[in-house]
Amino acid sequence: MTLAAMILAAITASTVYAQTGSAEPSEHATVIQLQKSEIAPEDQPTDKQLDKLFTAMRLRSQFDTMVKSMSALMQQQVAQQIKEMDAGASGSNVSAEKQKAIEAFTKKYMDRAMALYPVTEMIQDMGNLYKRHINREDVDAITAFYQSPAAQHLLDVQPEIMQEYMPIVQTRVQERTKILMDEMKRDAEKMKQSSQSHTNKQS
Repeated sequence: MTLAAMILAAITASTVYAQTGSAEPSEHATVIQLQKSEIAPEDQPTDKQLDKLFTAMRLRSQFDTMVKSMSALMQQQVAQQIKEMDAGASGSNVSAEKQKAIEAFTKKYMDRAMALYPVTEMIQDMGNLYKRHINREDVDAITAFYQSPAAQHLLDVQPEIMQEYMPIVQTRVQERTKILMDEMKRDAEKMKQSSQSHTNKQS
């Protein structure tokens, strides 16, 4: 769940930057300032310590699984959107041959997109952040926890938990998004009527 939150944050940030056309947040964006806890260089964990920790956490396999799942989901969604757009434009269903071409095209660029930030580099960047915020003693303690039978069991069952949890998330979001959108449409219609009334009074 932590990795999912991290990936979601990265996607959200990249979407905002893409929409604003800037690598910096817009002037209207709300920036949350967190208190920084910098670790002194002499107290920072070593690469060997972090490698031991990340191995115990199975961080590489978690990142690999997350990236592959995201890639497959994005390919499916993009292919479906292209198919629907093409069918709407032509007024007919997409042929099997064209559907294969769409899937191949989508996979090609999704694979390239996912390779832009390799898992090895993700782990390296994560390690640099750990060095800045977690000292050697804490890293050893966290490693000991992740090496324990309880933590390893948690890592064993976590994929099953997430597999059962994601449909719940999807259902909750869909249900509540519909309610929110209906409310937004009603408020937008009220604003439109109010604006028209004000314009009529002025004329």
